[in-house]
Amino acid sequence: MAGTPLHGVRPSHLLKVRPVLEWWADFMRRLAREWAPVRYGSKRDCPWWHLERTSVGFLSATIWENGGEAIEEYGTDKKNKSRSRRSEIGYTQRGRGDLMFCVNKMWSKENSFVAEAKQTYPSINATFKQLKKRVEDRLGKARNDSSRTQRYGYTRLGLLFLCPYTSNREPTTAEIRDWIRNIIKVAEELRADLAWSFPRIAQDLSDEDTGDHKDYFYPGVALLVKPLRAKNKAY
Repeated sequence: MAGTPLHGVRPSHLLKVRPVLEWWADFMRRLAREWAPVRYGSKRDCPWWHLERTSVGFLSATIWENGGEAIEEYGTDKKNKSRSRRSEIGYTQRGRGDLMFCVNKMWSKENSFVAEAKQTYPSINATFKQLKKRVEDRLGKARNDSSRTQRYGYTRLGLLFLCPYTSNREPTTAEIRDWIRNIIKVAEELRADLAWSFPRIAQDLSDEDTGDHKDYFYPGVALLVKPLRAKNKAY
């Protein structure tokens, strides 16, 4: 796998969501090409240099751009996190869902999803075992949050945005490809859908360019998506 691509999609269960993931990976590349160069004295930037809420917003924009519809931060009932098996079970409280969307403007059970998201920042030089453990933890929390959200008959999803980093130096292309190979393997073992984008123009972008002066490099982003109940069903 020496030629592991810097942009790609590896589908698993979510066949209907694959076009969205393809558009998302391309959207990340297009925005990086627009934002990462130095333009008229402005600071360099990339879409994954922001927080989880912003990442969900970019995914929502991708859904609209691909012919679907999406609602972010919508009001919904959520099951309360019970502190014991005998207390508060089944109790609901008013909260907010991260993302509700349909893939083709038809809000049917087959085409619609409710999703909860997390974002994490692993080292680009983490071992496969370390990366898998982190993904299992964060993606598990996203799916657990999704299980508490009212589903409206739609498929529940957990979303995990990953922004790997190096410190004090620019990552090499070989390191980036190694990390991509690891996350592909993690996604395969966890039976999750995966999309990723690592534009070359962003490889040398550090947070010194954004004014934070910490000298961390975040060369790209990956998105893992897994339904609450995967089993052998394709969506």
